[in-house]
Amino acid sequence: MDTQPYGGCDHTKIPRYQGSEAARQRTEPRFLVLGSVLGSWTRTERLRFTLTAQIYQI
Repeated sequence: MDTQPYGGCDHTKIPRYQGSEAARQRTEPRFLVLGSVLGSWTRTERLRFTLTAQIYQI
């Protein structure tokens, strides 16, 4: 009686939780990394653009 529900819980709840968590970990950090990379890239590109514009103006 003890091992059966425990085994059932292990087989039903944990893989589903792991699957959703794995999917969440797959999707969320990708978007976070993409957002941060794009944000930092646009920031550096803006800085580079302003610096080159200043250099070419002078």
